[in-house]
Amino acid sequence: MVAGPGRGGGAGGAADEWIGGHFEVVELAVAVEAQRQGLGTALMNALMTDLPHRNALLSTYVDDRPAPRLYQRMGWQVLVPDLGWGSALYGLDRTMP
Repeated sequence: MVAGPGRGGGAGGAADEWIGGHFEVVELAVAVEAQRQGLGTALMNALMTDLPHRNALLSTYVDDRPAPRLYQRMGWQVLVPDLGWGSALYGLDRTMP
């Protein structure tokens, strides 16, 4: 993805203001047998603590799976609902309470 002022690498719209100077979560996983025990929340909280970045981005599934539900509970918002391969782009404004 090529990003810069006014270019969201094809995402466009609301995503443009988020791209650049952000923290990007590339991969976070919890083994199926360990899910629903608060580990995903604990991992994400530990990962996001004390970051100097105002915004964070990640992509995950668009369907009803544990990951998108977790991110939405934690305040992440959908920026691009369909990236074209069954994933959505989520953003977290870390200045929001």
